[in-house]
Amino acid sequence: MIRTAAFNLRGKLAARPDQVERYGALIQAESEKLTTLVEQVLDFASARAGHAIRAREPVAVETLIEEGLRSIGNALPGSNVVVEKNFEPDLPLIMADQVAMKHAVQNLVENAMKYGTEGSNWIGITASRVAGRDGGAVEVRVADRGRGIPQDEQDHIFDAFFRGRRALEDQVHGTGLGLNLVKKIVEAHGGTIRVHSEPMKGAEFVFRIPAAPPELQHELAHSTG
Repeated sequence: MIRTAAFNLRGKLAARPDQVERYGALIQAESEKLTTLVEQVLDFASARAGHAIRAREPVAVETLIEEGLRSIGNALPGSNVVVEKNFEPDLPLIMADQVAMKHAVQNLVENAMKYGTEGSNWIGITASRVAGRDGGAVEVRVADRGRGIPQDEQDHIFDAFFRGRRALEDQVHGTGLGLNLVKKIVEAHGGTIRVHSEPMKGAEFVFRIPAAPPELQHELAHSTG
């Protein structure tokens, strides 16, 4: 499509201003898809080689979520999607590779935008504390009110290159790598991820990341207090 659009522009087959604008927008949109494809394949190769994350540092989950949403850019306003955020107060910090975790949040939100906003423009993101040993964990939920994920596909939703029937039938652009990368990133942080979904009742992806050690939480609290 990029080659054809460029050929038409260069050959003056599209000369009117509206045609130039249309072909220019097409080249931009398709090149952005190609960039995403290349980046996901490179990230997948890196994760398979054991490099899903790099250096970790203490960070607030709320910050990661906000930065992940900003990384989506203008997609949210253009799609009329409403993101409802609900963060429990005083959440513990987590030890995270900020770039990788931001990428994971971004993938989950974009997945909800692709498959969960038909008939509803709502996406919900919550973050809460989970009690446990060694400071417990922080749980993040990304939910939508779409058509849901068929039961027989839920066991494969995190498999590399897996694409559900709806994605194939509706020709939704994607590589089938996004959720697999999310799983690898979460597990590399010592966390877990799962999905809950029922037909016509939406889908909810839930991941947990261990909290930073209590002594580090106290140390940072004193240093910023």
